[in-house]
Amino acid sequence: MEYLTEQEIMPINTAIILESGETPFIRNPKGLNSLVTLPKQVVSKKELYPTFHQKVGIVFIKIIKLHIFEDGNKRTAVLAADLMTTMNNMVLTFTNKEIEELALFVAKTEDSSLNHDLVFDKFASHITENKTN
Repeated sequence: MEYLTEQEIMPINTAIILESGETPFIRNPKGLNSLVTLPKQVVSKKELYPTFHQKVGIVFIKIIKLHIFEDGNKRTAVLAADLMTTMNNMVLTFTNKEIEELALFVAKTEDSSLNHDLVFDKFASHITENKTN
């Protein structure tokens, strides 16, 4: 299982922001640090996110919800999810509209009301093994 690092997530956001002519800025460095450890987290010898789609889903959710970057968090979350699946020989099958709607849903839903399992299920139904390798 390959996980994203800070050094892999930051350039995603940098590229997005530079494309729009803005200056990239990490708004929440502690959030970025916690984000990379979150999908590996174990409590009482039990993984909090035991499945691959949960690991990708929690990274996606937290990039958006922790407002890690000054701008471009939803776009960064989409590309980070894609990179994480690619690193693990998997493919995201969302259409652009579907993943955009999911990112907007996560962003607009209050933290306390967000159903993580719903997001995880969306990823479960849109991640497949890469059969071209």
